Amino acid sequence: MAPFPVTCRDYREFLDALGPAAGASHVPRQSEKSGHCWPYVEGKGFAIPKAAWLASAPEADRRRAFRLADAPVDWEEDWPVLGISWEDAAAYARWFSARHGLAAHLPHEEQWEKAARGADDRFFPWGKRFDFDNANLNESQEVAKPCAVEAFPGDESPFGIRGLGGNARDCCLNDPGGEQARWRISRGGSWPNARPTARATYRAGAMPRNV
Repeated sequence: MAPFPVTCRDYREFLDALGPAAGASHVPRQSEKSGHCWPYVEGKGFAIPKAAWLASAPEADRRRAFRLADAPVDWEEDWPVLGISWEDAAAYARWFSARHGLAAHLPHEEQWEKAARGADDRFFPWGKRFDFDNANLNESQEVAKPCAVEAFPGDESPFGIRGLGGNARDCCLNDPGGEQARWRISRGGSWPNARPTARATYRAGAMPRNV
């Protein structure tokens, strides 16, 4: 597994490589039925609407940009990419594989849990005791919001993998089976989530196209 989550900067490179038509179906969004959060700017590619960009962009482009759902701040390039679905994440992995000549894929949840827990079956990626200072969750900052992937250095697993406890939930390769076989698993906590989601055994899931 990569030491850090895929950032918004990384993901924009993927969208720009696809171009405006193909990239449009994978742009971060507030919900599956909402419009895109990142506008496509002719001749420049997809824009991450961070504060500095919004301050200088033409009004027509600003009107097509939106914050992440429930986020109280503008986007940042160093955030983990948010507002995408399992299908979007899988498409990025396929593109990354082709670009770098690697067999990259989303982690199976058993791979993810091993990466988070190491060999000592710890409760959290950093150990057995919880502390909001270790991961970006709903009470970790004065105002809950996403942060850069290098923030919260305490959120590091025994294998040196960051961000498995908070900031952004991770899409996993597999489905849960049974009646939810069409779903896909996600693991880990996220910036608006409560402390139980930081546990390495926490599981969630959604339909592959759900944001």
